[in-house]
Amino acid sequence: MCGADCWTDHRLIVSKLKLRILPMRRPQGQKTAKRLNVSKMKKIAEDFSSNLERKLTDTVDDGGTRIEKPWSAFRNAVY
Repeated sequence: MCGADCWTDHRLIVSKLKLRILPMRRPQGQKTAKRLNVSKMKKIAEDFSSNLERKLTDTVDDGGTRIEKPWSAFRNAVY
């Protein structure tokens, strides 16, 4: 009895379900992720920090009224 002119198309259906959410399982046979060596990153972070600090001190505003130039210099230094 399908169709727009049939009275059963608009009746409510009540159903009872038993749903279970299973915990995620680790795939079998695959290796776990290796740990990253972050000791090399310390030197890179220090170089980045000193370089960024040097660039930001060069962009100090001299008290001008235009704000676009210092913001664009800051954006370029951070980028």
